[in-house]
Amino acid sequence: MRTTMFCLSAVLCAGAAGAGPLDPPAGPISPTNKTLQEVEPRTPISSSTTITQPGSYYLTNDINTNFRGVEIEATGVTLDLNGFTINGDGVGTASEIGVLVSGADNELPVVIRNGFVRNFTGDGISTSNSDVPLVVHNVHVVDCLTGIDSVGPAQFVDCVVRNCAGDGFRISSSGIGLIARCVAEDNGSDGFQLDNAVARDCVATNNVDRGFTVSQDSLLIGCVATLNFNGFVASAGSTFKDCLAASNTVTGFTGSFSSSFTDCVARNNGDDGFIAGNGATFTGCTARLNGAAGFDAGTANVFTNCAAVNNDGDGFNLNSDCRINFCVADNNGSGGPTFAGIRGSSDCTIDSCTVTDNPTGIISGVGALVIRNAAAGNTTANYDIVNSDHGAIIAPAGVFNSSNSFANLSY
Repeated sequence: MRTTMFCLSAVLCAGAAGAGPLDPPAGPISPTNKTLQEVEPRTPISSSTTITQPGSYYLTNDINTNFRGVEIEATGVTLDLNGFTINGDGVGTASEIGVLVSGADNELPVVIRNGFVRNFTGDGISTSNSDVPLVVHNVHVVDCLTGIDSVGPAQFVDCVVRNCAGDGFRISSSGIGLIARCVAEDNGSDGFQLDNAVARDCVATNNVDRGFTVSQDSLLIGCVATLNFNGFVASAGSTFKDCLAASNTVTGFTGSFSSSFTDCVARNNGDDGFIAGNGATFTGCTARLNGAAGFDAGTANVFTNCAAVNNDGDGFNLNSDCRINFCVADNNGSGGPTFAGIRGSSDCTIDSCTVTDNPTGIISGVGALVIRNAAAGNTTANYDIVNSDHGAIIAPAGVFNSSNSFANLSY
C-alpha cells in the first residue's frame, strides 16, 4: 500500500512539474488553427454566375434560372454542386445550358461533380472549346437536350443521364475520352455517342435510337445495351469485350471494318445478334434467341469458340473468305426450312465445328474448305456442300473408325 501511494505521488508530481501555468495570459485568446478558407480555399455560389478565374467553387443552394446556370470561362476550375440542383425553366432555345464550359485553350481541366442538372432546353453540361478537358463525376442530368456533351478530351465517371431529348452522353473528342460506370436511360436519340473513347461498365437502356454509337478505334468493356432501337453500332477499329446486347428492337451489335468482339453476348434482339464489317474477329461470343441470324459476317471475318443458339435465321451467315473454328450452331432456323447452322460463302474455311438440330447443318459456297466438323439432327440435311474442297463425310454406325483425320462426321 505504501509503495503504491509513493508511485502515484511521483506520477502526480511529475505531471504537475511539466504542466503550464493555470492562469491564461491577459487579453483575448487568439485562434491557433487554420481557418476553413486556409484549409480548403473555395468560393461559394448561390445564384447564376460566370466564373472567370481558376479555383474551387461550390453551390450553397439550388439555382433556378431561365438562361444559364453557371458559365465557366476559365480553366483549372472545380465546381462542386455540393448535392444541389441547377434548374432550368424548360422554355427557350438550345443556348440555355445548365453548365457551359467556354474557357480559353489550356491543358488544365474543368471538373464538375456531385449534384444535379435538370430541365434545360439546351445541354445539361456542355463544352465549346475542343482544347479544354472536361471531367464530370457523380452528376445526374435529367430533362435536357443532350445530357453531357464534350467537344474535347473528357472523363465521365458515375454519371446518369435520363429523359433528355437528344443523346445522353456525347464525346466528340480531339483527344481520348474515358467514360466509366455511367447510365443513359430513356433518351430521345443515342444513349452514348463516343468518338475515340474508352467506355467501361456503362449501361444504355430504353433509348430511342442506339444504346452506343462508337467510332475512331473506341474500346468498350463490360457495357450493356438493353431495350434500345439498336444496341451497339461501331465504326472502324472498335473493340468490344464482355459486353451484352439484349432485347433491342433491331440489332444487338453492328461492327464495321476491323472490329473485334471478345466474350460478348447478343440475346433476344429483334433482328441479327451480330453484324460485322470486313476483317472483324469474334472470340468466345454467343448469339441466342435473336430474330434473324445469330452472326451475319462481312468479308474475311474470323470466328473462334463462338456459339449460335435458337436464332430464327442462320446461326452463322458467312461472307466470302471467312474462317470459323471450334464453333457451335444449335437449333437455329426456326424462321423457315432454308436456314442453316453455318452458311459459308465462297472460299470460306469451316473447321472443327458442331452443328445440331438446324434445318441444314452446314451449307458451303464455291471453293470453301469444310473439314473436321460434326453434324447431327439437322432436319433437311447435315451437309449441303457443292463445288467445295472438303474432308470425307462419314456416317458410321456405332464406332467412328475412319482413318481420315479431315473427315466430317454425320450422325
